[in-house]
Amino acid sequence: MKKILIFIFFSIFLFSASYENSQNLYTGMDYLFEKKDDITAEKYFFKAINEDKNPNAYVYLGMIYNDRGNKKLAEKYYLLAIEKRNTVMAMPYLAVIYQEQGKYELAEKYYLMGVEHEEPTSMYFLGLLYGNQSNYGLAEKYLKMAVEYDHLDSAFSLGLLYGMLEEEELAYIYIKAAADLGQQDAIEFLKEYQEWNSEMNR
Repeated sequence: MKKILIFIFFSIFLFSASYENSQNLYTGMDYLFEKKDDITAEKYFFKAINEDKNPNAYVYLGMIYNDRGNKKLAEKYYLLAIEKRNTVMAMPYLAVIYQEQGKYELAEKYYLMGVEHEEPTSMYFLGLLYGNQSNYGLAEKYLKMAVEYDHLDSAFSLGLLYGMLEEEELAYIYIKAAADLGQQDAIEFLKEYQEWNSEMNR
């Protein structure tokens, strides 16, 4: 999660460079991520929009409302982030909302939009979506695509997919690679597998 937040921070920092005054946005980010004060952060993000005309704040408002469970407002602000600035990070967040609501065609649309912008989280979740729909060829395609961007969760999920498809060698390669790079689920999986294998070979 920490890596994702760091990625978000620097992405917004780069996008905001073209705006003369981004102080309200940065102050809002500080309250949201460092001080864990979403109420104050919300006020600064609205100031960034209304005073600074900085559309990058929309995605953070979407995150705040999503965390509060207000999916309707989250959807509204993610859509504004995409419409006003084509903010890439809003695309998978919006798609997840649609997927949770069972609106799979809309989820697919926004995941694919993120993929077109080379956004690995979109590739990862799209791969999982196709996997849940038993479309294993497309699941493999998008998980592998995300792995090329060093997305560790995708490497682990791809390994699990290969295991399910009885491609044991490929399963081990991807799960081991994810574990070696610190993906905790992969580390735990390998530990349990090795313990089970030892028991079986006694």
